[in-house]
Amino acid sequence: MEDDTHVSDSISSEPIERQNTPLIGSKHRILLLGATGVGKSSFIARTARCDAKIGHSMVSCTTHCAPYDVSESGSIFTLIDTPGFNDTTKDNMEILRTITDYLDTCSEYPLTGIIYLHRITDTRVCGADFLNLQMLKALAGRRFYSRVVVMSTMWDTIPNEELDQACQRREAALKNSEKYWRDMIGSGCEYFRFRGDQESGLQILRHFLSSQSHEPPAIIVQLNERRPFEKTDAGYILVEDRRRREHARLKELEEARDEEAMSLRLYHQNHTYAASGYPRGGTYGQDADRNTHYNGHQPYHEPKENIFVTFLLFVFNVVHPHRPAISAKTPRTRY
Repeated sequence: MEDDTHVSDSISSEPIERQNTPLIGSKHRILLLGATGVGKSSFIARTARCDAKIGHSMVSCTTHCAPYDVSESGSIFTLIDTPGFNDTTKDNMEILRTITDYLDTCSEYPLTGIIYLHRITDTRVCGADFLNLQMLKALAGRRFYSRVVVMSTMWDTIPNEELDQACQRREAALKNSEKYWRDMIGSGCEYFRFRGDQESGLQILRHFLSSQSHEPPAIIVQLNERRPFEKTDAGYILVEDRRRREHARLKELEEARDEEAMSLRLYHQNHTYAASGYPRGGTYGQDADRNTHYNGHQPYHEPKENIFVTFLLFVFNVVHPHRPAISAKTPRTRY
């Protein structure tokens, strides 16, 4: 099992100019993003040694932006806990407004960076995870990627070496996929593992001391340009996501309505035949008209060939009264 918390990346990219002078004695505001349940509140509680409310289910415990201060290396870090997109209690657009409103009210101290959290134990990237990743990219923008940290969590919960190896393979796949993290890492984003202890969290915070860039995230730039909220990159993603979900919901409702109408039609059809005294069984509709000569509008008539056979049996029994009577019914074998 590897001991390094910070994992270097071999992805080739254009060199990115960085200022490495530590910002000692300053204040830093760090926004935490990620789906519900990835460990944002747990990261704060273990790094800041505070009582951030930690949820143990997929029901979100964070409903608004909540700041927590951490003192490290002579600087104050304000970790901003946020509800995840696809939250269980709030609409996604409302969550986006909550985050941007909070950033706007704290404009005295510009945002230093963003930490995006992802559970490394997840065997696949689900819809909620992918939406949160899209929102990270839209909120930050490519020019802000150098101040973004992608942090994998739950390494401290892996029970054995075999699962640890599986998580390392999953980690490599995420880092090398253009769909997920590769483009951000190639543009200056850093990647860390959070081991679940305070020192691991503080090491990640110290990374932001070397950043002197004052470029605001894309969402702030676009709102300052007086763009309508839904026309920002982040707002557009949520509008499209809502449209897709509404289309899927309407399709499900139409399918359910068609199934219900079919069931109701069959119920009324069967009820009509039962009330009319028609024989049970057989087929109805066009097949019934062809095969048994009855439908929902005409009385049932005995087929002519059946009447003829009955007449012959009657004559035979009259002519030969002392013979055992012959019945048209098939005899049953008794056991």
